[in-house]
Amino acid sequence: MTSRYIEKSFPIVQLNPLSQRERNAFKPVYKMHKWFARRSSSIFRAILLGAALPAEEDGAPLDLMAEFYKGHGDDPRLKRPDGKPLRVLDPFMGGGTTIVEALRLGFDVVGVDYNPIAWFIVRGETTPVDLDQLDMAFQRVADKVKDELLGLYKTRCPLTGRDADIIYGFWVKQGVCTDPLCGGVTDLFKDYEVARKRGDASIAYIPDVVCPYCSEEFDWELDRCTVTAGGPQVLGDGAAGKKRPHTTRFAFGVSTRGVDCPHCGGSVPASAIGPRKPKKKTVQLHVLLDSSTGDFFEVRGGIPDEVVAPVSGHRFAPKSGPAKGGKFSCQECGRTQAMVDAARAHGKPLPFRCYGYYAVTPHADDEKAGAIALGLLTNNNKWFGAVSAEDLQRIEDAAEELERIRSSLPLPEQEIYDGYNTNRLVIHQYKRWSELYGPRQLLALGKLLRAIGEEPDAVLRDALLGAFQSHLDNASNLCAFDVSRNMLQRVTAAHDFRNPTTISENNVWGVGGGIGRGPFENCVLKYRDGCSYRMTPDLFNEDGPLLVDDVTPAGWKQHLSCGSSSDLGAIGDASVDVVITDPPYAGSVQYAEMSDWSYVWLHHVLKDHYPDEFGSEITLKSEEIIEDGSHKDADFFFNHLAQAWRECRRVLVDDGLLVFTFHHKEGDRWTGLLKSLFEAGFYLVAAYPTHSEALNSIVIQATKGITYDIVHVCRKRLGDPESIPWSVLRREVQRDARAQLRELEEGGDVLPGPDVWMILLGSALHRFSQHYGKVLDHDGTVLDLNIAIERLKVLIHELRGETLPLPAALTDADGLTQVYLLHLVGNESGWTRDGLHIELRGYEHTPDRLASAGLIEQDPKESGRWILTPALKRAEQIDGRTHPYLIDSLHYFLGIAHRGEDLRAELLANKRRGLVAEGLAYLAKRDATLRELCALVLRAIEDVGTKEEVGQLSLLE
Repeated sequence: MTSRYIEKSFPIVQLNPLSQRERNAFKPVYKMHKWFARRSSSIFRAILLGAALPAEEDGAPLDLMAEFYKGHGDDPRLKRPDGKPLRVLDPFMGGGTTIVEALRLGFDVVGVDYNPIAWFIVRGETTPVDLDQLDMAFQRVADKVKDELLGLYKTRCPLTGRDADIIYGFWVKQGVCTDPLCGGVTDLFKDYEVARKRGDASIAYIPDVVCPYCSEEFDWELDRCTVTAGGPQVLGDGAAGKKRPHTTRFAFGVSTRGVDCPHCGGSVPASAIGPRKPKKKTVQLHVLLDSSTGDFFEVRGGIPDEVVAPVSGHRFAPKSGPAKGGKFSCQECGRTQAMVDAARAHGKPLPFRCYGYYAVTPHADDEKAGAIALGLLTNNNKWFGAVSAEDLQRIEDAAEELERIRSSLPLPEQEIYDGYNTNRLVIHQYKRWSELYGPRQLLALGKLLRAIGEEPDAVLRDALLGAFQSHLDNASNLCAFDVSRNMLQRVTAAHDFRNPTTISENNVWGVGGGIGRGPFENCVLKYRDGCSYRMTPDLFNEDGPLLVDDVTPAGWKQHLSCGSSSDLGAIGDASVDVVITDPPYAGSVQYAEMSDWSYVWLHHVLKDHYPDEFGSEITLKSEEIIEDGSHKDADFFFNHLAQAWRECRRVLVDDGLLVFTFHHKEGDRWTGLLKSLFEAGFYLVAAYPTHSEALNSIVIQATKGITYDIVHVCRKRLGDPESIPWSVLRREVQRDARAQLRELEEGGDVLPGPDVWMILLGSALHRFSQHYGKVLDHDGTVLDLNIAIERLKVLIHELRGETLPLPAALTDADGLTQVYLLHLVGNESGWTRDGLHIELRGYEHTPDRLASAGLIEQDPKESGRWILTPALKRAEQIDGRTHPYLIDSLHYFLGIAHRGEDLRAELLANKRRGLVAEGLAYLAKRDATLRELCALVLRAIEDVGTKEEVGQLSLLE
């Protein structure tokens, strides 16, 4: 077999910084559509090359990073003997990273996904589009509906009184009291901060101007510090600005006209400035809602714990609203109740009320002096405003129009499937997807989708639908407003369906100029950028983007299908050269449920064009390989994943590689993944960790890399594995690990400790997986994978000198005892929950498992912190005679010795006292506080003799 580069090495040191840069700004082709948990294209480009190119050329190791920056369309090394391109399969293509990167390199690519939205997305990413034709198609849609849609989102310009454009409308959910004698309606504000100036207001000013009348000093501010177009303002801490004395007073005025002194009110002329040039300062600026009137006002500086609204005189706590968590206090009767209960009693979703907006005026250049006076120019002509009666009338008019024409619009009237994530919607009484939109937004989206569906060219129609699908993630009653970033939050930002109580309604078409997050016009431009990028793709290097001579879409050979990866029947046996994928991670994302969000809209346009993919009312879910907490458990997930691996094995040539990434966390999910892989007939060749953070990241340094995306490199196991005793395998693993450690140290690449640890574990599992199902323990039984992994981890920890090595007699001890002896004993300060996860990285024994065994307990002095349960305290809680773990016996005998009771009878009854002696001897070295008691028990064991040979400990887990 030809040895491939990725079997021997992988340049994670060079790739991780590229990956980090890309995660901060994905390539335009991957921003065309919304998909979940996208992986770095840099990593997958390197995987593709590493899986296809040889490990050596002309007797020297291949330089993969040099190959990374080359175009490979005519590279004979990426072709079969007959000259045809190597064929790459991704059976879980998702958002299409493997597909696009493989096509760029000139591979023949097969992509499969069960999810029709994934199929549609990858189809859009890989279909050539004439940009001029796309521009004309967009203009055809604009001619039909742009003015109508923009007309729905207008408000009154504070400068001219003419129409201005709303960027976002602000709505609050209303709780209807469940008490039938009350029935009060409460605005479900969690706090009353509407917005804040992102990054603080930057103000030009002249410091320490002296008033000629009262001789007092003040800051003459040349910019108006406001985001409400000059609305009323109260002062908080630091109102003068950062790094300015708290006692500093200030006043705004145009330098040519003078300013009123903030001390005496005298008119200070421009001559008081003298020849000084302005400086810049930053000032915190917040917009609050007066809870008694609904008016907006500003707080300049920090928000006080209590404020007095400047117009109404209402005194209230701005950080405390009636809603908290999933409950609210009725403002009429004071009753505290759950929002879901209120919705259930109401019989339908709780209503929303519009209370304000964020808008931009196109008229600022018409009256510059007035715009400066209102502070519009210092906020890019935007402002926040409370809703007016006129604004409410526009919304009512839109609702009436919707009722008149509703039946003619392609709206998502499908019922909501009650699933793992969608249940969050169902319990709030949302029965149909259309109920998750306000009437104005529903009207606008329906008109827009209808116009797109009328486009006669299928490629252009689908491109515009791609932009529409991307926009949908930024539209609905599930879009909150991120006050800290001054922008709308996407529906699926957290990969589930949240129910915010204050929401942000997007302007569906968009006000132009790139303003706002995710309006349709912006999404079309983003889609266009992605199509354009494919023609002149680049790669990141140390100096920035670098153009690369990759294959353009006209030369791409892709075969995409929507179907289950558990049945790849359409793909012939041994017809694929490389399988590269990123499978679903258990239940981390419910892809079908989350995809319903856009599917229920696209279905109306595509059901007749693509009946196999979009014919059903909602996405199909029965064969989706996930865990959903109810119908599909871990067994379902791993059994179906194993079947998918078997299909990959069937279609893969004998000399081919399976390479996939998997998001690694603590617990049994990774073990289950490996088991599914091994049972499908693959063995692990290597495992490489990649991070979402740069190698010098503070996060990586602080956490030691608790989570990874691990690149797994696998080959088909041909023939039956040979039997091997664990003792022999252990020596081979030790030999391999020592050699690999030397190689890593001599290589010169600086890797974080967890990376080295993971690479060594991958090498150890390579050895184990070659003999999977035939590794025999000391008693001749087949060694379980879970136990094997824990033993391998202990070996690696010891070889790297991270812990005091266990004596040979304890290396086969149960995992719980090994975790205790190697990682818990001797820690006096305790751990945070995350810190303990880090300490146990990779073990199946989680903090919860250790707590249930009584080995650790919550710190009574600090919430959320674990501490070691004192050994003698635990000794009173367990019976060492009946518990299967060695640590139970150790604590049991220490407790007897501490109480001064007779040890002899108990020791004679214990058949494992030889192992107990080994464990106590090790424990005495790790914990000085137990040394004397350990010695006492050891002397007693010496008196009665060990009787049972060391090494016969039960391995019950």
